[in-house]
Amino acid sequence: MKLGQVFLTALIPLVVGACASTPVTGRKQLMLVSEDSAIAASKQAYQEMLAPYAQKGRLNNDPALEARVERITARLIPPAVDYRPETAQWDWQINVIDDPETLNAWAMAGGKMAIYTGIVRKRTQR
Repeated sequence: MKLGQVFLTALIPLVVGACASTPVTGRKQLMLVSEDSAIAASKQAYQEMLAPYAQKGRLNNDPALEARVERITARLIPPAVDYRPETAQWDWQINVIDDPETLNAWAMAGGKMAIYTGIVRKRTQR
């Protein structure tokens, strides 16, 4: 047996063993990292990504905009919890990053979200 064949023969059981069913659809998917591990890593990464903005006073510095984003996300979270009840235990967080040039928003595992002011202001200028 060639080295490549040996490698593939050893790799197949590892890949099959790493497959898990998705919570919503029940379909099989390759899970290299557990959901708990992803949530823990996201929590740390979220804090690290927001820290520079917080230090510069560019995080949640517009109370009206922050309230608007909170109202919107308050309507998004309940359907997520209905869809996956275990997400009710997540520490959901949304932060508004004051960066008028960035047209983006993002989410991480465990309910960590951020939106840049650029995307909100661009949308309201139309």
